[in-house]
Amino acid sequence: MGPRRWIDGERAGLRIVVPEGQGGRYTLSFTAAAFSQPRRLSLAWAGGAAFWQAEVAASRIDSYSVPVELAAGSNLLRLTTDGYAAPNDLDPNAGGARELSVSLGAVRLVVGGDDVCGQAASKR
Repeated sequence: MGPRRWIDGERAGLRIVVPEGQGGRYTLSFTAAAFSQPRRLSLAWAGGAAFWQAEVAASRIDSYSVPVELAAGSNLLRLTTDGYAAPNDLDPNAGGARELSVSLGAVRLVVGGDDVCGQAASKR
């Protein structure tokens, strides 16, 4: 299953660095699960509008694949959710004040792109 990382609060960033001469179409795949209740997860390039959204379940870990067009160099992907909760919000004895929304794991970037949701989202 591998390590999982939480989006703290409602926002996180994922920097993808592509070597010179290797820009093009990729598939970003990952697993996700929401904390406490279902959450909407959105992906956008820094400074841009969301190009992908999904409802992430709280009761299970689901797999997602998103085709993206990446330029050579640094590509900054913004991840946002529609809310968060702290374990203490649900149970005062839980002992956790960290603001959790969605956990991500098994993050992979594969050359090429399955046309799973239409045209690849381009940073360009």
